[in-house]
Amino acid sequence: MMKKAISRTVVLAVALCLLMGTALAASVGLMDFLYTNDTGTVQIAAPEVVRKAADRVQMDVREAACDGMVAHVVVAYKLEDMKLVWDVHYDSVSEAQKEKTELFQEHQAIEVNGEKVFSYGFDYRYEDDHTIVADYLIDLRGISRELGDQLQISAGMRMMNLQWETLEDCSFEVLVPVQHDDWPVYEAVNLPCEQNNYRLLSAQLMRTDIGCYLTIEAEDTVSAAEMEPYAEDHAAMVSRYPMHGQFGVMLLDEKGGEYRNLYTLTRHLNESDVETIVHLQTETICQKFDVGNTLVIQPICEGYGDELIPITLEMKKK
Repeated sequence: MMKKAISRTVVLAVALCLLMGTALAASVGLMDFLYTNDTGTVQIAAPEVVRKAADRVQMDVREAACDGMVAHVVVAYKLEDMKLVWDVHYDSVSEAQKEKTELFQEHQAIEVNGEKVFSYGFDYRYEDDHTIVADYLIDLRGISRELGDQLQISAGMRMMNLQWETLEDCSFEVLVPVQHDDWPVYEAVNLPCEQNNYRLLSAQLMRTDIGCYLTIEAEDTVSAAEMEPYAEDHAAMVSRYPMHGQFGVMLLDEKGGEYRNLYTLTRHLNESDVETIVHLQTETICQKFDVGNTLVIQPICEGYGDELIPITLEMKKK
């Protein structure tokens, strides 16, 4: 009897551990947003919370990491009595949902070391019916001051109901350690190249243990005179000249699959916004991968008439 009792206890203990493991696995963390299970030398840790302010919303600042290029801060938002919904258009909310839904968010502001940041990404996932977990991806490359060994990151968000009334101001301020490293940089040596009415001028990629950072420059190849017939029709212009649309790139693996895109920012490098010839810089952050001798990128532009041709870049470590 004793032996059977012990065996049953062990079985119950194992079952309990499995249930606990399942519950823990359901908790959303930074690795889910990075699409990796290994962050190498970049440590993910709970940041030091300086302050947080919210009344009805429970905020849990869970994790943070910084590789010197970007900082990530993961925060969970929970509302017990009603459901949080983000990025929902009012017309798509049913009457039944409106009774239990609050529209979140209308405004967002990020500061790093007291300096306003305009280059940041934002991703979120539903952990359960009442909990949304958000990843703030903050691009640090435009910060004017030296980063130092620690960042003071503050964020503010405004929660609205479906009548566009402010119900809650949520804000937090955390201290995030900066992990500097000599990350490898690769440069495409087979550029410039021309196709699809644009010229790819340069491409450079830095790989860290939490992401790959690709920066490209591109410009129109045709003259302003050739574009003149389409100057008054933006859709017609984009259908012929991709630089005039939402131009960007996806990074592809050796089988042609897309690496997960975490953030994209495009800047026009023209001296003025009214110039016809477009010269732009696109910065793309995607999940980390091992960089080889070649890298395939898939240029994209919604509204362009044809599919943009993939480009194989010959990469050389700098």
